[in-house]
Amino acid sequence: KHGPLQLQPPDRVLQLEHVYGYRGHDCGRNARFVQTIEDVRDKARPKWGGEVVYHVGKIGVVYDTKEAGPGQEAGVQRYFEEHKGEISCLDVSPDGIKVATGETGGSTVLVWRMRDLAVL
Repeated sequence: KHGPLQLQPPDRVLQLEHVYGYRGHDCGRNARFVQTIEDVRDKARPKWGGEVVYHVGKIGVVYDTKEAGPGQEAGVQRYFEEHKGEISCLDVSPDGIKVATGETGGSTVLVWRMRDLAVL
């Protein structure tokens, strides 16, 4: 026998830790490697790599490929979570600053800054 129905939300909040996978079966050219300006100009602390931006489901993923330094974690992902529908296309501006992602059906295109994931 069950107790009374509980209509209160749980006291826990789910938090995305890591995205696995890649949407490649029906999309093309939807992953981009971007070497940031700081990486190119910082001669005193040269870094290998940059960031890869791609999408899975409704999430835009920015994956940091740089090697971890002291006290840093390697392979960190950041998430653009502003889409309501599934993302089906992606492009990056030539300067590597802005990203455009579009939803399936062509109803919504969002332009956002890769550095801080802010919608422009």
